[in-house]
Amino acid sequence: MIREYSVASLLLDETNPRFADGVDSQREAVNALLSDAPAKLLKLAGDIAREGTLNPTELPVVVRETSGLVVIEGNRRLAALKLLANPELAFDKAHQRSLQRLSKNGSGPTKVTCYLAESRDAARHWLKLRHTGENSGVGVVEWKPWQMNNFDRRRGTQTDRATIFCEAVATAFPDEVDLLANVDAVRRGRITTLGRLIGDPAVRTAFGFDFNGDGVTFHFSNEDLLPGLRKIFSDFAGNLGVSDIKGKTLRVAYVDKSSDVLPPRGNRLPEPRLAAASTNAEISDVDSAEGELPTPDDVTPIPTDTNSSAEPSATSSDSNDDGAASSALASRRILPRQERVIFQGLKLTQVDLRTSKLLAEAQSIDIDSMSAVTGVLVRVVVELAVTDAVVRQGWGNEADKLKRKLGMVLLHLDPQIKDPAQRDKTLEAAWVRTQDEGIIVQTMHAFVHNISTNPTAAEVRELSRTFRPMLERLDAYLAANPAK
Repeated sequence: MIREYSVASLLLDETNPRFADGVDSQREAVNALLSDAPAKLLKLAGDIAREGTLNPTELPVVVRETSGLVVIEGNRRLAALKLLANPELAFDKAHQRSLQRLSKNGSGPTKVTCYLAESRDAARHWLKLRHTGENSGVGVVEWKPWQMNNFDRRRGTQTDRATIFCEAVATAFPDEVDLLANVDAVRRGRITTLGRLIGDPAVRTAFGFDFNGDGVTFHFSNEDLLPGLRKIFSDFAGNLGVSDIKGKTLRVAYVDKSSDVLPPRGNRLPEPRLAAASTNAEISDVDSAEGELPTPDDVTPIPTDTNSSAEPSATSSDSNDDGAASSALASRRILPRQERVIFQGLKLTQVDLRTSKLLAEAQSIDIDSMSAVTGVLVRVVVELAVTDAVVRQGWGNEADKLKRKLGMVLLHLDPQIKDPAQRDKTLEAAWVRTQDEGIIVQTMHAFVHNISTNPTAAEVRELSRTFRPMLERLDAYLAANPAK
């Protein structure tokens, strides 16, 4: 029967199996539970204080005995409630102080809903199932990592990336029976370990794929990718373990051992494509429909020379009536479909002179001819520009990590940037890829510091496309908000 009882009327079970030695009082029972695992019981008390209630999906079980209403399931919860109500029940002074701090958030409910069992024997079956594992499926079956990720998704984590990758591969290769079987096996049992491997930018580059928001991009045809993907999932469905790819050196060795199945670098596509798309579908074309990356038809216009006196066209004038910021768009031009140099046509006039000169010099280097150099220069230009802004505007320090500096700049350019529904879509790619995921920051670090990572022209253009709107907006912001 389900009944509600006051916490004060409930007794801890002094014969609780958790007790190594017998206890002679309720206070001893409370402290025996506390001393068994202090940190865990204090965390439980903190959760109850914050939530203001016990877990409603797991009712305490009580029996009526000569001594009163005895809790035979849920003693830790009852002890936490009693300690929150009276921290001095704890023998240890440090525990008393901890409980006093926790109780400032609340002391939990004074009444709790319980299941009243006819006797201890009548409840024995249920208690055994609760505390002795899965019992071949009759007891509590814990979620696997990938199932937990489905319930409580944490974007950008190793498990999240691995889950997205598994789904993308399964979608792209629906007729590969053996591959699909291995994907399923990895997803069910090795998802976290897979996440460790593909979290490495050098691995993704070598095997020809990357992440784009909530999707995966392929840099080669399915035919070129398939041997490498087969190897990854076959290895992880087999005996490959976390100790085999835990460190950077081990992952480099794994790539080297896989050289015979890696996609030929000469076959790399001019632009990446979504994993589910056809080989000829460029990511820039697909993304615009979902608000990811702009296409030439809807891209944020790029400013020409800021000293230009060119007049806006009639069409531009008609579509920009919202003040100075909108009128500034009137004299801008559309980004070329494929840039020859990084940030093609962009001039930074408000950052420090060194950065603006470096950008101009970088724009004399052809991406296709020198992709490794231009990949490094994208990183350098971006970091110099945001560092200058962060320090000059007082948003942070020069020594801050690049990810933090990028985040501060984007938040000041668009205070709604964290809200997917409200954020400026032209800045979305920069935010998602540097903050929500952080993957593109790792990629740029690898371009500079990892000798085994060689940027391709397509990767350099993707970086340029991602950060151009941010740099453009930042330059305009600095012009409107000179440092004091």
